[in-house]
Amino acid sequence: MICGGKIFLNEAKRNNCKILPIDSEHHCIDFFYKNFNKKNKIKNIYLTASGGPFLNKKIKFNQNKTSVLNHPNWRMGKKITVDSSTFANKVLELFEAKNLFNLESNKIKIIVEKKSNVHSIIEFDNNIIFQVLHNTNMEIPISNSLNIKNNLRLPLHKLCISLVNPDSKKFPLISLGYNILNNLGDAGMIYFTVFNQRLVESFLNDKIKYGVITKNLVNIFKNDKIIKKSNKKIKNLKDIFNIINDARHIKL
Repeated sequence: MICGGKIFLNEAKRNNCKILPIDSEHHCIDFFYKNFNKKNKIKNIYLTASGGPFLNKKIKFNQNKTSVLNHPNWRMGKKITVDSSTFANKVLELFEAKNLFNLESNKIKIIVEKKSNVHSIIEFDNNIIFQVLHNTNMEIPISNSLNIKNNLRLPLHKLCISLVNPDSKKFPLISLGYNILNNLGDAGMIYFTVFNQRLVESFLNDKIKYGVITKNLVNIFKNDKIIKKSNKKIKNLKDIFNIINDARHIKL
């Protein structure tokens, strides 16, 4: 969806295929779209983030893997857990939401809800705000998408929701994500995706320190050659694979 969203969606439409978003944030946005005819009234859509393991802690450049992989809310694979700690996962979700729902870049935002009970927030032009909540369990979006009943109720009497804007100085990938979304093309999303994957794999294999992931991602998108490459128009699958291959061989 990120690397070839438009082509993928066009193929799905041409073959009369349904797209079922499973990621909890996108599933909740999709649920809203399917049940409320208010798309043209939307002012902003917020993707909620837990903030990962370092939301209220100091981040060390040489942070060890145990602390990075200790997510407070979710039990996920190692790669996505590292992404959560740097906010790279939210950057990827920004890209996904833009392609999946054909949203204007300036209407998609990130906000932190550290308990992970709120999964998406839709703000209307009249300043009414619609929050979509569910239990912190991926069985809910998956079972809903497959039209299977689940019994994972959210205990409303125990809810304590606090929403805060993420610290973009502490987590600079947020600003980088917005920059790619607003100023670079679809190719920029692909370069970010591949660069991030390479750096995370290097960290998990003890080849680089934790802080290198964010530092190198931010720095490489200051390179004029990368910016030019990121604005290249994508016309077909061949273009996508060429960009992925190029991103795999660029020195980080």
